Amino acid sequence: MSTRTLITSQWRNLRNLQPLATRTFTTTLPHRKTAVETVTDTVKDAAKSVDRTVSKVAIKGLEGVEKVNEVVTDAAEKVGIKSNEKGDEFEVDAKAIKTKAEVKGDQMKRGAKQGVRQAADRVKDAAS
Repeated sequence: MSTRTLITSQWRNLRNLQPLATRTFTTTLPHRKTAVETVTDTVKDAAKSVDRTVSKVAIKGLEGVEKVNEVVTDAAEKVGIKSNEKGDEFEVDAKAIKTKAEVKGDQMKRGAKQGVRQAADRVKDAAS
C-alpha cells in the first residue's frame, strides 16, 4: 500500500468523525444531593404515602356508611317505617365514624412525622 493511499483513507476517516463534546468547559457544577436531602425527600415521600393511605381508608369508610344508609332506608320504606327519623340517626352515626377516622388519620400522621424527625436526627448525627 502506498503512502498516498494510506493518507487518503485516513483523511476520509478523520473527516467523518464527530466531536465528542460540544462544550469543552462548564461554568457550573452539577447539583448532587447530600445525605440529609436524600433522607428528607424519602421521609416526605413516606409521609405523603401515609396521608394518601389514610385518606383512601377514610373515603372508603364514608362510602360504606352511605351505602349502608341507603340500604337501610330502602328496607325501612318497604317495611313501612318513616325514613326521616331513622335517616337522621344514621347520619349522626356516619358523622361519628367520620370523626373517628379523621382522628385516627391525624394520629397516624403525627406518628409518621415523629418517625421522620427521628430518622432525620439520626442521619444528621451520623453525618457530623
